[in-house]
Amino acid sequence: FFFVALMAEVSEQNENVVRQKLDEALKYKEQGNAFLKEAELKKACFQYKLGLTYVKDLGQFEKDADSESAGIMAMANKSQSTAKPTEDEKKEAREIHVSLNLNLAQANLKREKWDDAVRFANAALAVDPENTKALYRRGKASFSKGDLDNAKSDWLKVQEKDPAAVAKELKQLDAAFVKHKQKEKATFSKMFS
Repeated sequence: FFFVALMAEVSEQNENVVRQKLDEALKYKEQGNAFLKEAELKKACFQYKLGLTYVKDLGQFEKDADSESAGIMAMANKSQSTAKPTEDEKKEAREIHVSLNLNLAQANLKREKWDDAVRFANAALAVDPENTKALYRRGKASFSKGDLDNAKSDWLKVQEKDPAAVAKELKQLDAAFVKHKQKEKATFSKMFS
């Protein structure tokens, strides 16, 4: 009887630890959202990264999208345990992970940190490959840094699910391709004349 009672107590503590981690991640997400709304973009990014440290060991995620997370992880070391999440908790952790990475991609778009925006969109897509927000944001970052082919690829995938979401962007992309081809043509004509 003692062993069964002890196992029930350990299981309950384990559930509490997992719930606390999920709640902490959500708290940091909310704080990040508040900073994002106030255009405090660096602070928003920091909060989102803190949130990621709490869900990191609850889901099955690829390597962190950001090496800075290792330093933040040390600060949030109290979030680490051997807690085993249930399938529902793993699902919730994955959803939070995707959301935090999407928010990091958005904040980095606003900061005009295109490579970072791509990296965080990729982290979201590693968990949810069909996520249209992640595809849209990665496409926007790619477009902004002049990577027209990847922007087109992402935005065409978004267009399949939500044509109105990228109509304006695809027109801008077409114009950018025309301009790029004209520039190439001018460059080649100078080379051969």
